[in-house]
Amino acid sequence: MDEIEQTILKEATGNLADIFSDCCTIEYYGHREGHAYIEHYNDHYIQNELEEVTGKITLYRQLKEFIRLHPGGFTIFISNQKLHKVCFDKTLRYAVAITNNNTKQLRDTFILNHILNPKFEGFVGGWFNNATGYFYLDLVEVHRYKYKALKIGKQHNQKAIYDLYKDKEILLGV
Repeated sequence: MDEIEQTILKEATGNLADIFSDCCTIEYYGHREGHAYIEHYNDHYIQNELEEVTGKITLYRQLKEFIRLHPGGFTIFISNQKLHKVCFDKTLRYAVAITNNNTKQLRDTFILNHILNPKFEGFVGGWFNNATGYFYLDLVEVHRYKYKALKIGKQHNQKAIYDLYKDKEILLGV
């Protein structure tokens, strides 16, 4: 289990503890010898939390496997905690990163706070940085027109955009 999986489980443990303390009603019944009580837990909240944790860990493991299978880089679409390969053509062609997750800490934060969020939906690009030895992930926009991708790339201080149709990097000269 790596750091991200440990963080997911640690967060879930805290959430479950909150659910047990917040969603528990205690009813007291008087008896001569003392008090008896019954605890009622809201199973719905517990089930939702367990499903969310399972979804996050499953998606994270699928993402790690996808990275292993595509070490040179990729652009994928994520929605409903599922990876979707996309067929790129001349109408969906130029990928440009709009985040700069160029450190391990930023990458891990991006994974935990965005990619693994059950409501996240969007393109994600992965690339290997030879200088650091890390594989990075960025939020990506995919555009039909090269000029638009170039403009957005410059606005986000990117070094390049990627032509998905020709499988070719286009340097920006920033």
